[in-house]
Amino acid sequence: MSEPRDGCHAPMTFPYNMGVLLAVNAVADAYLVLDGPGCSFYRGMMIHGRHDWASTLLSVTGHHRFQFCGVSADSIATSYELKVREVIRKVGELPHAKAVLVTSLPMCTVAGTDYGRLLNAELKRKPGLVVPARALAGGWLDGYAATLDTLAEGLDLAGGRPRAGDVAVVGYFMDRGEGEHRGNVAELGRLCRGLGLRLVSTWLSGSTVSGLKRVRHARTIISLPHGRRAAAILARRVKAGLVEMDLPFGLAGTEAWVRRLGAALGRKRQAEAFIDKELGRAAARLEWVVPFSFLNRKVVFIGDPHLARGMAELCSEVGASLEAAFLTGRPEAAASNGRKGGRRPAQAAWEVEPHTALVRRRWDELSRRGVDLLVGNTDAFSLLKPGCACVEFGYPSISHHVLRDEPYLGFEGAVGFYQRMMNSLASPNHSPPPRGGE
Repeated sequence: MSEPRDGCHAPMTFPYNMGVLLAVNAVADAYLVLDGPGCSFYRGMMIHGRHDWASTLLSVTGHHRFQFCGVSADSIATSYELKVREVIRKVGELPHAKAVLVTSLPMCTVAGTDYGRLLNAELKRKPGLVVPARALAGGWLDGYAATLDTLAEGLDLAGGRPRAGDVAVVGYFMDRGEGEHRGNVAELGRLCRGLGLRLVSTWLSGSTVSGLKRVRHARTIISLPHGRRAAAILARRVKAGLVEMDLPFGLAGTEAWVRRLGAALGRKRQAEAFIDKELGRAAARLEWVVPFSFLNRKVVFIGDPHLARGMAELCSEVGASLEAAFLTGRPEAAASNGRKGGRRPAQAAWEVEPHTALVRRRWDELSRRGVDLLVGNTDAFSLLKPGCACVEFGYPSISHHVLRDEPYLGFEGAVGFYQRMMNSLASPNHSPPPRGGE
């Protein structure tokens, strides 16, 4: 950050255990036991039916995929292990629970409970996995990655039968089960097919635990930024090759993604033919839009650090400019955007996990110079109350929901994202819509 955090303003990011919950939400039959007080339950309600209308975290039967142990300030000082064991046992008895994960809030972590021992004692024929409790040392992206690491280390992956051309994607950030993410998973599969590859498993994609286990059939693991360590663990365990990639966000980002994967797997000719065809289709759909909708437009982005470089490229491709980016992740998470296989950000006005007062000040400065479009999440709209055009994007998205498959990654996703930007810029009403639940 360019200036120190001051006062009591909250950083513009999300807690570690929210990332854990988002990951569990993206595995259809995984269940999470959070050792914490009853107020922990509201974390699930911030996802289910609010950000994610397709979520299955909660159930009218009471058999929620997210359970808490109900510790209190009084019971934490006593031997409450029996309560934790009881919750684990009841969750493990649910027929739809194919894996049980446990983590804790700091007030319970200090008690030193051996969750691994309790899982071994209470679960008989299904995996019980402990997600490291690092709520005081990490943010939401760290929690998501740690959950992938735990699954990668703990799932039984015996019996793999890899075939030539079989690949798995590890490190996709599925923050909800709605159509943009279903579309992204489908688009990742389409990009692989364009190179003659078969995508056998995507971590995470809303699949079941058995769907995750299909990673054992992969000859190559495609590592995405939200799960670098998990991808390396899986590559080692299933004896697969490993290719580290950025996200295919924007036309340039997708072109680079396809070309790099083709080069890594000896499919350069297929890659170039696929790129030529896809860019030709995209150009035909965008050529009349660019001069009227995007040329010289000024854009501000607030969101996931791993999307920021693609957002800058996506703007520059159509003659717009990304004036500033406020990244809702810690510096170490943003830095991984430039690891092997990545494209280092080349920007001057990016702020990593800024506090809200800084964002307001920067926004006021930018607004005086003119901003045409804000791409950000619901919290950004609530904080800034912008008068310009807005595209609600990322976690949380309370007003914008996607019922049909509409990717934002890949060639198809780039055109679709341009469509969202174009329609917002053309709208006579430049105030963000009212948010549900308020």
